[in-house]
Amino acid sequence: MNKRTPILLALTLLATTPAFTGDEHRGEQKMGGHGMQSDSGMMDHDAMQSRMQTMRETMRQIQNTDDQAERRRLMRQHMQQMHDAMGEMSRMGGMNGGMMNMNADQCRQMMQNHADMMQAMMEQMGAHMRASGRHGRN
Repeated sequence: MNKRTPILLALTLLATTPAFTGDEHRGEQKMGGHGMQSDSGMMDHDAMQSRMQTMRETMRQIQNTDDQAERRRLMRQHMQQMHDAMGEMSRMGGMNGGMMNMNADQCRQMMQNHADMMQAMMEQMGAHMRASGRHGRN
């Protein structure tokens, strides 16, 4: 079952990625090109970057400790941080995150930010697997 965890986590990340269609200009027509919630989207991005930095620091602590009990505690903490970050990503993305009220450039930027965060999460998952000894060297 532990071998399934990274796969399920990756699928969850993919499932939280918003699906976009060609109607990205809808917000421009309704809001004159500026969405009311675009600023909150960027604040969400900044908060997510802060979360990612915290996860990286926890991973550094995992890698630098020789105490197995401390390593397990840090790994549980890191897993919870990843879970929380994934929840935040699902809340900030998609139409519920105000994407309908953004112009095309803002939508593209938000999508790029989301993709960057997903990539960072995947890197964290790989580091987590290596630290737990469940994955070979890559």
